[in-house]
Amino acid sequence: MHEASIARAILQSATSKLNSTPNAVQLKLVQIEVGEFSNVDSESLQFAFDNMRELFQGASACELQIDAIQAQAICQNHNHLYRPDFEHAFCCTICGSGIGKLLRGEELNIINMRLETHLPEGAKQCTTR
Repeated sequence: MHEASIARAILQSATSKLNSTPNAVQLKLVQIEVGEFSNVDSESLQFAFDNMRELFQGASACELQIDAIQAQAICQNHNHLYRPDFEHAFCCTICGSGIGKLLRGEELNIINMRLETHLPEGAKQCTTR
């Protein structure tokens, strides 16, 4: 299951960011996008992440938010923009030609992290009005 390796890589990247951010003490959220053609099973990735996060300092309460990205392609014959799918053998739903260029759907990116921070002793929090 390569989702476990992906979960580990996400946690390593996130805890590296946590450790390099001044006054950061805990990961709260990691948001990723996963394309439907990325060959990643989101449920398996979530399961691996949830079972691995306690192994990384500061990540035991971290949530993983997975945003699914639908595939989008341009066909090779007429440059139609369409969503390739298995039902149509990934061919253009307008003219039947093959994929000329896949524009979206292979993503696997960390797009956001939320960290909890604490002010150092004696520091004052600024407020604006």
